[in-house]
Amino acid sequence: MRLYRGIAVPRNQLTAVISDSRMNKLVSGQGKWTMIAHYLKPKIEEIWLMPLITYAATRPDSPTPPWVCACSDETGARYYACQHNYSGTNNSPILISFDADPRDVIIDGRDFLYTTFQLGEPLRARPIA
Repeated sequence: MRLYRGIAVPRNQLTAVISDSRMNKLVSGQGKWTMIAHYLKPKIEEIWLMPLITYAATRPDSPTPPWVCACSDETGARYYACQHNYSGTNNSPILISFDADPRDVIIDGRDFLYTTFQLGEPLRARPIA
């Protein structure tokens, strides 16, 4: 499965970040966003069986997950590289593409799905999703 990641870095670090990404692949924990879905996926059955689901039961022991966030298309990644992550300091956008095993992919609904179904009209949202 081809995925795309959009980042922005300071201009004086552009060459080093590109070189590092090519040599070491993508490294988790370098972005601003932390997600815990990777931790919950293998434990979901156990969590659903709990009589009371606590905050602690849904949080990982390790603060840095072993994966990175990415988009399913270039357009989404360009948004992150050129708008969302772009700033006066991080003024050099980078678009990274890579392949991942679909079994390792976890879909985060915060960017689109949650808004579409919770704030919108679910019947109208289904064809779009």
